[in-house]
Parts: sequence; structure tokens; C-alpha cells
Amino acid sequence: MHATPESPTTKPSLTFALNQSDRPLPWLSWRYSLLFLAALLGIAATTAWFAFLKPDSGPQELVFRVVDASNAPVAGAVVRVGDLEQVTDSDGVARLPGTDTTQPITVERDGFVGQEGAIDPADGSRREIMLQSSNTEPPKSRNTPVTPPASSAATTLATPSTPDDEPLVPPIGSPAASTEGLSSNEIAGKVLDAAGAPIQGARVVSGETWSVTGADGIYRLDRAKVDDAKPLRAFASGYQDKDVEVPAAGSSLDITLDEFMVKAIYLNPGITNTPAKVQALIDIANTTEINAIVIDIKEELVFYDTQVQLFRDAGTVNPILDIDALLQQMQDNGIYTIARLVVFKDSLVAEKRHDLAIKSTVTGDAWRDMNDVAWVNPSEQELWEANTQLSVEAANLGFDEIQFDYVRFPTDGDLSTMDLDLTQAGREKAINGFVDYAYQRLIPTGAKLSADVFGYTLLVEDDLGIGQNLRTLEPHLDFLSPMVYPSHYGENFQGYIPPNDYPGEVVGISMQSGVDLLGLTPKKLRPWLQDFDYFGDVKPYNAPEVRAQIDATEEVGASGWMLWSPDNVYQVDALLPEPSATGGKAADLAALIALAGVAAAPSRTPGNAPRREAIVSA
Repeated sequence: MHATPESPTTKPSLTFALNQSDRPLPWLSWRYSLLFLAALLGIAATTAWFAFLKPDSGPQELVFRVVDASNAPVAGAVVRVGDLEQVTDSDGVARLPGTDTTQPITVERDGFVGQEGAIDPADGSRREIMLQSSNTEPPKSRNTPVTPPASSAATTLATPSTPDDEPLVPPIGSPAASTEGLSSNEIAGKVLDAAGAPIQGARVVSGETWSVTGADGIYRLDRAKVDDAKPLRAFASGYQDKDVEVPAAGSSLDITLDEFMVKAIYLNPGITNTPAKVQALIDIANTTEINAIVIDIKEELVFYDTQVQLFRDAGTVNPILDIDALLQQMQDNGIYTIARLVVFKDSLVAEKRHDLAIKSTVTGDAWRDMNDVAWVNPSEQELWEANTQLSVEAANLGFDEIQFDYVRFPTDGDLSTMDLDLTQAGREKAINGFVDYAYQRLIPTGAKLSADVFGYTLLVEDDLGIGQNLRTLEPHLDFLSPMVYPSHYGENFQGYIPPNDYPGEVVGISMQSGVDLLGLTPKKLRPWLQDFDYFGDVKPYNAPEVRAQIDATEEVGASGWMLWSPDNVYQVDALLPEPSATGGKAADLAALIALAGVAAAPSRTPGNAPRREAIVSA
């Protein structure tokens, strides 16, 4: 279990911790130890000459590793040195260009006390920085304590140590950040909520440059990099985007954001494929609390005429959507649009490009899961690039958000025959690396990024063997979308038998665990909820079961929810009427919505959640 360190009553100074060894070479005699150490000293002297003394070598790259009080890496921390900034990766590491002069530094991360100080290049190029948690006491759950699946134990990731020869850097500290004293080439201000409180993690974007706010809500932009032809755009998880006029250089401009909850239904282009069926879903949005629609743009096949070359070459483009007309229709009705994009379960690309597929150690051919489906390798950066290009293309077409699905390693089949030699750290590096790669490219477009994850990821501290560790994944996304379908939990989950019959309780426990156990911000959580009947003789889902999940989600403080129905038939009576709708209008939709889908069994596993036996053993 993760222990939350107690927060000090005063702001701690930035500290740099170094690893030290006990004694040299205890396994060798003194004679050979001395010879060995002499050789090492010679190598070290040569290295020092070339690294530090050689003329014209230029300033060294600055490498920072940010850790918490338990020495675990802190991913997603924003490290600013002078005018430069970088976000720490899953190992807590950020790299910035070196400098010849002393520069101010700030280190900030949601959930931690931000730090400030100054960096002197004479003190060395590598530093380890410890942040204290901003929590004043361990979180308390309103639910029964969560027990992780038996096969999924909490895991502590191995992290790189600081080199032993790194000089000790004294703690640094300075007054809190401020927008006072702006230079003539800066724009700054605070991003605030409606109550005037600062919003941490908000982005203020102009063209290819952006700033991420810390705990004080402050953003800073280089005026020379701001695009005067476009307004500044501010956005944050759980808030409505806002465009503001670019202020004059040296000016301070505060931006207030209103909360916004996404409440979505799903559009399957294979089912909702006529104007009447599309209009039926739009009518739900116009007469109930629904304000968003998730639309498939890629599920192996790409459903619009993409120009991304990898998919065109693979022959996977099947443009059944008139994407421009569809997005215009959504915009005309004020509907927030989310493009769902299946990433690594891509058998068509795997069959066409064997070099990108997960290989089998038995056949040497593409590895296949229990359904004889080939997967592509999440570590292949050519796939990162192609799926990122597709994401940016969709964002530029007008989608408000991109949602990655199957952004993970496989869960079923003979996993032992996959030709992959990955530790948990390796799996997370692949998944987090891809998501961060796409995120950095999407921020300038103004589109948000979300990812579908297993519901069980809220209940454990490891990656479930698939690369989805919510603690390390969360910094690279605007929203995490756990698939908390009650029908897919183990048969005795938290004493609820069967969990399918207790939708509110199961969803509530799962969501609260993400907040308590993993320390996730509720506004970054937006789950998929069950609006379908599971296979077999389990209890069917009607309006009360759907509403119970919605209420449990909103009670936790999540920034919205999405209803998954693969056949696009929804329990309209579970939804609150849109304020302007007449009393009987929502009920009248029950007949109309029959146009939007069919009563046949789902053609695929709902929401890509694994089969019951697969998730229990994941």
C-alpha cells in the first residue's frame, strides 16, 4: 500500500539526495582492490578532463530527477530553469539544456509542495530533488477497504540512482512565485476557478508554446513566442475551455474557468450508420443531460479518409464517415465530440507489417491472442508516430478530444510465447512514452487527451501486467477513463455477489479507490459506465442500474462519465432532462431511440473490457 508522507507545517527547502556506498570492493583483497581503484581513478581523471576541463566543450545538459519522500519517482512534475521548462518522465527525470550562468529554478507537481531556488552551473549537471506531499493527513475513504486481485500485488519500481561522484548540492529556497516584476517580453497571470481559487495543472496555449500552472495557478509565456493572430486558450481537466485576447507584453492577465462535466454516449459507426440513427443520438443530447458523443475513428479500420501514410499503405482506410459533415452537425447542436482511437490491438497493421507486430517465440510469426487476433508492439515508435499523426489530424478536423483505447499490452492467450522481454518498468515506459509523445503534440491543437483503462487499475498500485499504472500514466493525460463495468468484476468483489447486481456500490468503491489509494485528482477521472446487458443469466441493466452508476461517479467528484452501449441503445429514463426540455420529451425519446440501434447481442466485448475470466487473472 502507498503511504502518504506527512506534510511539514512550513514549506520545505529543495533538497538533493545522493547515494553513497559503504566501503570499496569488499569482495577483493587489498592488493587487487588498490590496483582496481588505481585503474578507476585513471579512467575517472580522463573522463573528468573531457567532461569538464576540455576547452570549448560548452555547458553540460542539466539532468533532474524528482522524487517523493519515499524516494519514488514523481512523474509529471514541471521543472523550469530560467525560460525553459520540461515535464518529468515516468522515471521522474527531466532534461534541459545546460547554461553558463546561475538560473532560477521552480519544481511543481499536483499534490506536492512546489519548490523554488537557483541553480549554479558550477555545482554539477545532475541533481535529485525531493518534493513533499501537500496532503496534511492520509486520505480517508467512505468505502469498505479495497482488496486488490490476488494476482496483482503492489510493486515498487526500480529507479536510477544518482551517480556516486556527483557533488552534494546544498538545499535552495526562495519566496513563492509571483506575477510581479514582469519583464517587457513576458505575459503572465493566474488561472482561477469560479470561486477565485488557483487551478493547478491548467494549460495556457498560444500556437506552439504553452505554460502549465503550478499550485499557485500562475502561468508565464514568452511574449515573442505568442501568436498574435490567435487568442490565448486556457483549459484544465474538468473545466470549460476559454479563449482570451492576447495582453500586451509585461501585462498580467488572470483567467477564470467554469467547471464542465462531460456526459457522453457512444456512436458506433457500424451500427449508427444512417442520418436517422445519428439524429436519434443527437436528440438524446438535445433533450437530456447528455452533452457529448464518443465517435469511433479507428478500430483497426480507419473510418474516415485519413492522410496518415502508414494506414493508407496498410490498406486499413475505410471512409464510411463523412467526418466534416458529422462534426459540423455535432457543432451545430453544441455537442462536445470525442474521437475514439484503438491503438495497439491492430491486427490489420500487424498482418501487413510483421516488423511492427508482437512476435511469437514458437512460430516466429505474429503472436496471436485467444481469439487468434494479432497485436502490434507498443514499443515500436513508428506506431507511436502514426497514431499520433492520426490524433493530430482528427483534432485539426474539429474533434474536442482524442481518446485512446487498447493502449496496453495483451491480457489473454499464451502470454509466455510473446517475444517481449519487458519488466513492469519496461511496459510502463512503452505505454507512458507513447501517451506523452502524443500529448505533447496535441496540446498546441487545443484538443484534450484521454485513455481507456481497466477498472481494476483503480484498485492496485502496479500495472496489472499490461503497462497501465495510473500513477505514472496520469501526468500525460487530461482524463483517465476506467471501464468500471460491474458485470466484469470478480464474483465476490468486496462481498458483493454478484457485483453485476450492485452497480452503485461497485462503481463507488472503484472510483473512490482511485482517489484514496492512488491519490488521483477526481477531476481527471471520467469513467465508462455500463449501459448494456452482460452475457449469460446475470441481471439486465435498466434505468435504475444505469442511474446508480452515474450517481456514484458524481458523488466522488469526477468530471463526468460516458455510457457504453455497443449497439447504441440507451436507457434514456436514467438521464435527467435537459433544463429546456419539456416534461414529456425525454420519455418520448424511448420510441425514437429504437432507430439508433439493434437488439442483437454486442458484436464485440463492451468497451474493450476483458472477458470476466481474463480480468480476474490479469
